[in-house]
Amino acid sequence: MASIRFDDSQFPLVVTEWPEGDITDAELEQWIAKCEAGWPRGRQVALHLGMRATGLSSLQRKRMSEFAKTNERKLAKVVIATAIVADSPVVRGIITAINWLAPPPYPQRVFARRVEAEAWLREQIAADRAA
Repeated sequence: MASIRFDDSQFPLVVTEWPEGDITDAELEQWIAKCEAGWPRGRQVALHLGMRATGLSSLQRKRMSEFAKTNERKLAKVVIATAIVADSPVVRGIITAINWLAPPPYPQRVFARRVEAEAWLREQIAADRAA
């Protein structure tokens, strides 16, 4: 079984590496708990690596959607921006389409490369601090 890697050692950058294989429901709940536990630290940016068309079950995708809806106000206050890195142009297109239909309460962009995503997130942090 694969595992989600969560790294907040470079706060305000919080990095989640999504595995290639399936994850358990318990592991998803642990990831959600880690995200929530970091909210008191202050405003932050999120970098998601390895997003794929598979890996999360339909129930897990539903759980993530419910989490986002339930916490929309809190996420809008805590999250400066989110960058998603996906190798697949198809996955990038799917994520972009989802964001058009149901935009998150913070800026979110999809990238093919990590270096581009991190540069954009640094710009978002700088703009947030200047505001």
